Amino acid sequence: MKIQKISANVLYVCFALIAVVLVLFYCVGFDNMSDDGEHNAPQFTEALMFLMYGLAAATALVTVWSFASSLGHGVDDAKTGVPGSKITIATVVILAATIGVGFAVGSSAPVTLTDGTQVGGFTSLGSEAIIICMYLLAVIATVGLIVSLAGIFKK
Repeated sequence: MKIQKISANVLYVCFALIAVVLVLFYCVGFDNMSDDGEHNAPQFTEALMFLMYGLAAATALVTVWSFASSLGHGVDDAKTGVPGSKITIATVVILAATIGVGFAVGSSAPVTLTDGTQVGGFTSLGSEAIIICMYLLAVIATVGLIVSLAGIFKK
């Protein structure tokens, strides 16, 4: 079986799993109230969280595996015309820069949770920094996609 076929099948399985969990989350027990009577406590919140953790862990494992295998086999520069080492270095620099911006802009002010407890300090700052990092990376990826589709950097 070709690697593209395997990749496509894994992608379809992930889409199906995500669709099932989201339908369960939004359509089954979404209106359950929490103990305080003011907030929603959807029934399948834990399933959605485990799906997110699982997909994040799988992505991290595949990224490490891909990086390790590219070190052993080298990167095929003929497909893009850009040396793979430059792409890797640029990716690491962009990630480090967005994390740095997230920590620089983020706030460590205490946040009150639904049960009344307050979380502050590094937990609050780290959470906010990761959210800012995700937004920045999404914007960078969108701009990169638009630039790529526009053909600005074609030889």
